[in-house]
Amino acid sequence: MINSFIDSIKLDTLDKNSFKKLFENKNIIDGSIVADIKGIAMFDKIIIDVDQLSDLNPRIQVFCLLHELCHSLRFDKLGADHYLKMLANENFDEFAYMVIYEELLADRFASFMFYRLTNMTYRWDETQKLSHPYYRNQYVKNMVPLLFKKIKNRKAYEKFWAKFYEEK
Repeated sequence: MINSFIDSIKLDTLDKNSFKKLFENKNIIDGSIVADIKGIAMFDKIIIDVDQLSDLNPRIQVFCLLHELCHSLRFDKLGADHYLKMLANENFDEFAYMVIYEELLADRFASFMFYRLTNMTYRWDETQKLSHPYYRNQYVKNMVPLLFKKIKNRKAYEKFWAKFYEEK
């Protein structure tokens, strides 16, 4: 599924073969995702809403895939237990810091890899802009509460994310 989607991306400078290699050994699923979410990285899979992504600018398509890949690579490196402990944190400020940190990291990874794969920059204003206080505060106010105190264990994690997608 991911290889055919990458082949369909209309970005002349994209090194599609190198891009595809990044997703080797990853469980990529095409899913219908609710809201304005293009992808969800989970411990054992990456869900991509191909229909939603297909309607976007090719630069954004590549960036979104790389952003979710970063989350997946972090899960592989640090493990589910590490993230479950972080997600169960009951201190809102610490929890928000962790979420922002992970999102900034994924955006920076995606921007860096975008450059490596296309030889083009991915501008800061094309990302979530979470390094800017205004956008970070908006994210903390509107997005972080959706996750806070919702995930205490693996079962709650699976149940929480299952509300956001349906496999096609």
